[in-house]
Amino acid sequence: MSEARVTREGLEGVHPGREALFGNGLDGSGNGPGGGAALAGGRQRERRMVPQAEFTSYYGRPVLKVPAWEARDIAGYMFLGGLAGAGSTLAAAAQLTGRPATARALKLSSLGAISLSTVALVHDLGRPARFLNMLRVAKPTSPMSVGSWLLAGYAPAAGLAAASAATGLLPRLGTAATLAAGGLGPAVATYT
Repeated sequence: MSEARVTREGLEGVHPGREALFGNGLDGSGNGPGGGAALAGGRQRERRMVPQAEFTSYYGRPVLKVPAWEARDIAGYMFLGGLAGAGSTLAAAAQLTGRPATARALKLSSLGAISLSTVALVHDLGRPARFLNMLRVAKPTSPMSVGSWLLAGYAPAAGLAAASAATGLLPRLGTAATLAAGGLGPAVATYT
């Protein structure tokens, strides 16, 4: 038994010498009624009834929008966010174990890292209103929603902790902010 092969002319190899003809058959000249070209053995090549499809879109616009993001923004956002989250966790541990100089340095570096991370995120989104738009709804199944809410809670806590450490004002509020930022730090670091 022979093996069938699909070609432009039809199936070949099903019954050698007895492939199916396309159209309504051949006239005496070897051309079918559709005017297709004749092949060897009196067979006719199939004539296209529909033109080759062209992939265009509505009003000539591309089907997919060209991405506006840059890899540098996303890499910066993720790296700096992870750095800030880990720094806040270490700052809380340093403060609880009596290492104020280390805690102060980590709080300030975490504030700088989360600030730059937020700038990269907003640049990636295109405008600040898009970040605020993400905060309209808390959706636990959306990583972007969870990340936006984490940043909205973490960044002010990290800012208060750093401001208190830098100025020495409101030490109780600074300790509470340090513990809050330290608690949210692992989630921020692992989210990014």
